[in-house]
Amino acid sequence: MKILFSPSESKNENCTKNPIDENSFIFKELFPYRMEALKHYGEFIKNASLKNLQELFGIKNENEIDKFKHDLKQAPTQEAIMLYTGISYEYLNFKILDKKSQAYILENTLIFSNLFGVVRANDTLPFYKFKQGAKIGNFTIEKFYKEHFSKALDEYLE
Repeated sequence: MKILFSPSESKNENCTKNPIDENSFIFKELFPYRMEALKHYGEFIKNASLKNLQELFGIKNENEIDKFKHDLKQAPTQEAIMLYTGISYEYLNFKILDKKSQAYILENTLIFSNLFGVVRANDTLPFYKFKQGAKIGNFTIEKFYKEHFSKALDEYLE
């Protein structure tokens, strides 16, 4: 059985693992597409106005925004299941589960990240902010991931 989980807006900032690479994600063969999406995200952040960044991040405070203006490709990471901290993740309470349950969740839970597309619970992600439904200029990230990841996801779920 596979478990499908949504991401959360709130995240844990304490990332200590190596930056992302092709081994960080499920569907290694699709890594270049993730990097393409990150490139659009990074370029947008570099060139966007404060107003556009407020919309992208869903935050008004300029000091808060500055925490998210870094190169995600070079940032430390942690397992997706530990990165997200919203209500669903609080109720899951992954840390207190027995080792067998944790292993099952790490291997069989898919999380639909707004920025990274579909990831497995044990995939490593950097601390980031990307409000659901936010736009990266003219780049439609949902359409991009649907176009490039649907086949691999369908085959994985069969």
